[in-house]
Amino acid sequence: MGHPRNGCVRRIGRGFRLIGKLLEGLLLTWRVFPRLTPPQQAVLIQRWCRDVLDVLSIRLTLDGEVPSGRVSCAMFVANHISWVDVLLMNACHPVHFVAKSEVRQWPIIGWMAAGIGTLFLKRNSSRGLSRVKKSVDAVLRSGECVAHFPEGTTTDGRSVCSFHSGLFQSAVDAEAFIWPVGISYRRPDGGYDEDIAFIGSQSLVSSVLHLLAQPATEARLWFANPIRSAGGDRRALAIHCHQVIEQSLTNLFPFPVHSKTVHTIPWACLSLR
Repeated sequence: MGHPRNGCVRRIGRGFRLIGKLLEGLLLTWRVFPRLTPPQQAVLIQRWCRDVLDVLSIRLTLDGEVPSGRVSCAMFVANHISWVDVLLMNACHPVHFVAKSEVRQWPIIGWMAAGIGTLFLKRNSSRGLSRVKKSVDAVLRSGECVAHFPEGTTTDGRSVCSFHSGLFQSAVDAEAFIWPVGISYRRPDGGYDEDIAFIGSQSLVSSVLHLLAQPATEARLWFANPIRSAGGDRRALAIHCHQVIEQSLTNLFPFPVHSKTVHTIPWACLSLR
């Protein structure tokens, strides 16, 4: 077990680096982002997310039917464990996220999220859902990709809550592909990393501070085969995606040691659109 002082030193060092990345993100979102084309914006977002993951000592591994940078008009749906999930998804493929409206009120992060095109959904609001569905439909029809967490909440990662099917209708209407993604985390010793979960009454600040003190984490995204949604039933699609993702987590604990489809990604080699 490491000395407590080591954790404190680690937290301070990473904390300063993270503050630097947040300030950089604010500047980029405010001054640079509006002047760029969508492909240039995607590259900028991916690089910034990769940098933040490096600061947090989170190593990303991609498994399964990993999308290339040329993939368009797709809805990625994933289980939800932590705010880190958003960094992971954006680090491997450019997407517009659908987030709960409370995120818009988060200091710094909320403003940055709005600046890069995040769509905010007010939970338990039929009017809010209708508005976001129209926005998601428009994004997909334009050829861009969307990502959301159909559970509508976070879990500890050991199970998957039932999926809300509302936004699946946008994929059906836009005839977009639906791409299930299983997200999981493990410690350097191979055990399941439950400390990264952002659940309960924990605040964002306490979650960040806790993560800054951790030695390292391996995050894994498992991409299932994409599903053609045209003419499909949103409820049936939601159930299918839930089953696929739940099975992926079952298969990954413990993580397979040998797999032909596992790709540990050096950041410089990630496909950029």
